[in-house]
Amino acid sequence: YEARQRALAAAAAGADWTRFVKLGGHVSAGWLDGGNDSVYSERGFEVWDARFFLDAQLGQDVELGDELLARDLRLAFEWNLVRLGDDDNNVGEAFLEASGLLDSSWASLQVGRFQIPVGEAYLRYSRGAAKNPFITQPVGGPWFWDEGIKLFGTDEEGQFGYVISVTDGDTSFGEDDTGDKQVSLKLFARPTDWLQVSLSGLRSGNLGDSHGPASGSIWLGEAWARAFGSGSSRIF
Repeated sequence: YEARQRALAAAAAGADWTRFVKLGGHVSAGWLDGGNDSVYSERGFEVWDARFFLDAQLGQDVELGDELLARDLRLAFEWNLVRLGDDDNNVGEAFLEASGLLDSSWASLQVGRFQIPVGEAYLRYSRGAAKNPFITQPVGGPWFWDEGIKLFGTDEEGQFGYVISVTDGDTSFGEDDTGDKQVSLKLFARPTDWLQVSLSGLRSGNLGDSHGPASGSIWLGEAWARAFGSGSSRIF
């Protein structure tokens, strides 16, 4: 009887982790076959996008004494196996989030690597791809991942909000060539359930110098933001 009870308890504990850890993914693939003048002139099967996600809830109602520090703590991780048809095998998102700081809807925090909060396009990239109503991305809006700190929040009804971030501003993961920081601010409003409008601004900081070119971490419609002349050997 005791052995059976221990086995049942172990099984229950093993099943309980699914309440706190979620695994997901997104894969885009298809058979491509175009005419002689097509960009897909060679027939074949291609995997265009393959990403895998992990979300882990680390705690709720985190307190220090009698003071509520955060409503929720969670860890998010994204692994990009294939992106834009290339075998990337790198990290997308990887951050720790504390939401509802001091029991306020106006203050939540992410620390780590996250999508740069500029514009609206980035909300549909990465994990939002499955909800995209279009066949392809209609606008090459600003987006990409960067490492740093992001503070965000809304009013209690979720009609008005902000997102502000301070990041290293460098394209490469875990590197900061210039030491200058990138700062972004986004203000948004949701007047109805089907409409969101926003205003965004970003300061990239210095990008490279006369001895070495560098690209910023923000992606602008198939191009990187970079200093003038940094793509050539000439120094302007």
